[in-house]
Amino acid sequence: RASRSAPTSACSAPAIMAATEISGVRCFGGFLRRYEHVSPTLGGCSMKFAVFTPDGEQGARFPAVFWLSGLTCTDENFSQKAGAFEAASELRLPLVMPET
Repeated sequence: RASRSAPTSACSAPAIMAATEISGVRCFGGFLRRYEHVSPTLGGCSMKFAVFTPDGEQGARFPAVFWLSGLTCTDENFSQKAGAFEAASELRLPLVMPET
């Protein structure tokens, strides 16, 4: 039986990015916050993303939904058109909406 060595990768571990909050609003029993960060993976591009966090216990952990809008969409398309925050709040389900 041939032994297998662990695969190697030319990629290093991703750096921790610093995100800056650019806006925040209370809605449907939670908060919708938008952030901006510089992505070293994308050659230093400035990128935005939004996170809806329903009210909950401090430090509690919940599963989350990551919504990828598509090529011509921003992080705001889903926020403005989907009407999902009320249901997400009731389900205690965080939503993450990156710029795509």
